[in-house]
Amino acid sequence: GMDFYVEEGVLIPRGDTEIIVEYIIEYINNTFSLDSFNLLDIGIGSGAISLAIARHFPNGNIYGIDVFDKPLKVAEKNRQNLELKNVQFIKSDLFSSLDKNVFHDFFDIIVSNPPYIPDRDIEELEEDVRGFEPKEALSGGEDGLDFYRDITKEARLYLREKGLLVYEIGYNQAKSVESILSNHGYKNIEKKNDLEDRNRLIAGKK
Repeated sequence: GMDFYVEEGVLIPRGDTEIIVEYIIEYINNTFSLDSFNLLDIGIGSGAISLAIARHFPNGNIYGIDVFDKPLKVAEKNRQNLELKNVQFIKSDLFSSLDKNVFHDFFDIIVSNPPYIPDRDIEELEEDVRGFEPKEALSGGEDGLDFYRDITKEARLYLREKGLLVYEIGYNQAKSVESILSNHGYKNIEKKNDLEDRNRLIAGKK
């Protein structure tokens, strides 16, 4: 249990995010034990994923990126409240602000809960989601898959050999995102369901 400060303009952390955090914790325990590792969280929201992992693994180097100032401000506030020194937040439109010379083949894990709602569905969302969540934090383009395409392609430059790419996905997107991953050469693709037994997580290795 961790208390997070959120503000309007920041995606509210939901229970689904715990599935991602638990999956990554288990993976790190099995893969790195107490060794150091590098993790990148793309589109940080309140910083929930980055901060939970950083708190659990003082041996980890955690980087969180977001293109918007509001999430960065909120995540930084949460980082300070939790007094975590092993996580840093960077303003970046996907990978654009990451120096390729420094971060090429650098990350053991890249995780993202990107905007994945098709534009046409945003108007139909329940009022409590649509009213409070910023549109940019929800919209994944015409079919909801724009960010999966962009991140999956670029992540190969930044992941180490056998590095892990982990996504939260919308229900009914598992097949499409699985195709995107396998088309870009990711192996050992794995899916996990949420409490309602819907695909909510997909992961693959470089």
